[in-house]
Amino acid sequence: MYRPPPVASLALTGNLGRAWRAPTLFELFANGPHLGEKRFEIGQPGLRAEAGTNVDVGLGWQARGVRVELTAFRNSIGRFIYITPTDSFVPTPPADSLRVYRYEQADALLTGGEASLEVELSSALTVHTRADAVRGTNRATGQPLPLVPPGRGALGAELHGTGLGWADRAYVGAELEAVTRQTRLNPLDIPTAGYTLLHLSGGFERPLLGRMARVDLSIRNATNVSYRSFLSRYKEFALDPGRNVVIRLSLGE
Repeated sequence: MYRPPPVASLALTGNLGRAWRAPTLFELFANGPHLGEKRFEIGQPGLRAEAGTNVDVGLGWQARGVRVELTAFRNSIGRFIYITPTDSFVPTPPADSLRVYRYEQADALLTGGEASLEVELSSALTVHTRADAVRGTNRATGQPLPLVPPGRGALGAELHGTGLGWADRAYVGAELEAVTRQTRLNPLDIPTAGYTLLHLSGGFERPLLGRMARVDLSIRNATNVSYRSFLSRYKEFALDPGRNVVIRLSLGE
């Protein structure tokens, strides 16, 4: 029997939001060492509540074996509260001196977007890619906001099958995640290098003791790359996590 291919679908979404946030007690009154992060943080008692207006739009397109999603946002935040490193240090005997971080406030503009693509090359093989980026600007000075994440992207594939005899469903996957070096730096930012990580995954489902059991294996940073995330609170003195292996067993009804 002839079955016509599924009709391609297109979806357009949009959101407009308004929100506010009061400063936390820590943002207002911090004044001392944070030894776990090797920094000295100073709050600002005069901080006022943030108020922001966010606009985001999205475009989704799906056809036979192909899915595309594009989103973009613009977030204008009045009195945006942020923490910034400084070039000042406070001696804390007997430990080393601690860099001073201050909570500040300024009108800010955050813009960015995401894009993703998934293609089913066959009934058993799917490939995907995604990318995202954000840009933050202090509207009073025109300078970049501190601690804005750099652009990143990923490319991966998954091989899967059903009715395999030993399992109702099984899959294996791999993904390369690339994070760029942040080049749009605030004058007080502490830069880090870009890096690329390999993530692996696999799993299967099968009946066990009258229930459907699922086993998932995830290996993050499989090649144990040494790197420092730009947003890490420990980047001045420690690397980010190395290889991380997680095995999960789930039992359904």
